[in-house]
Amino acid sequence: MHATPLHTYMVKHRTNTATTPTTTAVAYPSKMQPTRYLLKGRSVWKGPHIVPLPITRPKPGERIKPIRTQARAATILPNFVGLKFQVYNGKVYNDVTITEDMVGHKLGEFSPTRKPFVWSRK
Repeated sequence: MHATPLHTYMVKHRTNTATTPTTTAVAYPSKMQPTRYLLKGRSVWKGPHIVPLPITRPKPGERIKPIRTQARAATILPNFVGLKFQVYNGKVYNDVTITEDMVGHKLGEFSPTRKPFVWSRK
């Protein structure tokens, strides 16, 4: 893990309930370009796929329930680090704890949808 200074980058996104776009502050390492850091293969004119999730920060010593979501395509942002999510894989909700290495990836990458094939002789 390297400690690079973080800068904020304002990202516009729309929610299902609001008709006007809202803005979210996103932190990114200073060595990388902000759009490439968040997009990673997504076109620039579309912007990053950000899903508004009910994120609350726990107070010290307080245990908070994991955030349940079916948004597997949601991009993991730097302010998600340390939070616990339960990501739906089509059958059950899998627990995912967000670390620094996961930033920029999608939530669905950490919740497998298929069981590994096991060969058993009878």
